[in-house]
Amino acid sequence: MPNSLNTRVLIHMMKHGKITSKEAFKLYGNTRLSSSIFELRSQGYPIETTMVEGYNRYNQPTKYAVYSLPKNWKSRFNRANGNSR
Repeated sequence: MPNSLNTRVLIHMMKHGKITSKEAFKLYGNTRLSSSIFELRSQGYPIETTMVEGYNRYNQPTKYAVYSLPKNWKSRFNRANGNSR
């Protein structure tokens, strides 16, 4: 799984704190970020969704999702999986 889109998305969130569909497409060619997020959540990662208002290419108001990992996600994830780290 090291080269999978899901892994790239997870690593991006670890390094940068968040990711959007636009970033996922531009950086990784991921056209289905919500699918990657669904799969990562099913593996136990506590990914949060924040809806943000912005403008599309026609300068019309729109909303889009920003996915992120909470600041204390590592300790929460390790506790949930029985690890002490």
